[in-house]
Amino acid sequence: LREAKRKIEELYRKAGMPETVVEIAEGERPQDKRAVFVVHEGKMQRIYKVEFEGNDPALATDGRLKTIVKTKPGILMYLFRGKFDRHQLEEDVERLTAYYRDLGYFRARISRELEWSKNGEWVTVRFVIDEGPRYRIREVRLVGNEKFTSADLLSQLELQSGDYFDMAKLRGDEGKLRDIYGAQGYIFADIQANPRFAEEPGILDLVYKIDEGEQFRVGKIHVHIKGEVPHTKMTVVLNRLSLRPGDIIDIREVRASERRLKASSVFEKDPSVGPPPRIEIRPLNATMAAKGLDRAPASSGRTGHSGHGGHGHAHGGGGGPTFRGQEPSGRGIREAVIDLFLPPLKR
Repeated sequence: LREAKRKIEELYRKAGMPETVVEIAEGERPQDKRAVFVVHEGKMQRIYKVEFEGNDPALATDGRLKTIVKTKPGILMYLFRGKFDRHQLEEDVERLTAYYRDLGYFRARISRELEWSKNGEWVTVRFVIDEGPRYRIREVRLVGNEKFTSADLLSQLELQSGDYFDMAKLRGDEGKLRDIYGAQGYIFADIQANPRFAEEPGILDLVYKIDEGEQFRVGKIHVHIKGEVPHTKMTVVLNRLSLRPGDIIDIREVRASERRLKASSVFEKDPSVGPPPRIEIRPLNATMAAKGLDRAPASSGRTGHSGHGGHGHAHGGGGGPTFRGQEPSGRGIREAVIDLFLPPLKR
């Protein structure tokens, strides 16, 4: 009953009536044969307007911040105004805080003020922002890289010494590093960026910890298609792959192959008969399986496969870093199985 009471009050809160009180009139005593709730409805509270104070318009305009918060007025002035929700308001404070910290304002503080109308039915919400200092990067370092020089890898990154910290750019740089390794068969390379704050306010170092892992070549290719598959159709599927057994796995080619499969007209597009094509890679390696790295989808964020990237190999042009480790023809390269999971073929 207590849980039911809480859910009823939650429904009223979401409807813009947070002052509603629900009482349990019957149901808590042993002799009660039914549950009766008495609802004392509060006033409907609506949002009149949302304001921001303290934000630097050169970085974040009021319009930009309004796209982040969910507390906002409705469409029409008196008919469909947004309903006031305190829980949502507190979540908006967290959203704004995360937004500023992603831009390097690690000491940003967000508070809120409420200004009510005389009848208590309309509220102006004001977010008060103390941005604090924006952190710059003093040094970018790499730890654990052996196959590529630090100079080569650092030259590929967008965030450099002297730049303001930016989480979106950092995630992009992590992906670039994973792609560099993934293009040479190191498809399970683990890249972790760690901001380290200096004693001086507003300064940090950015350290990328790299676990290169092992190098893989294509072993077997398994095709899993729902329904009966003529041999001629299987050839059509395999022709859309740019990797063959024995090739060093280039994760960019895996992604390109997956895109071609998804764009192919030979498969059913109706999601009710099967999900879209996907490619997964699993190493024939008990050690890696024990670490939980025994399967990597082509679009996996963990291996930096973001679903975009060009064709070709790392030895080709483009000004990329030079591989200085084991050559693809060297020993010790492990084999991996490539699994293709495909929807039914069109009839």
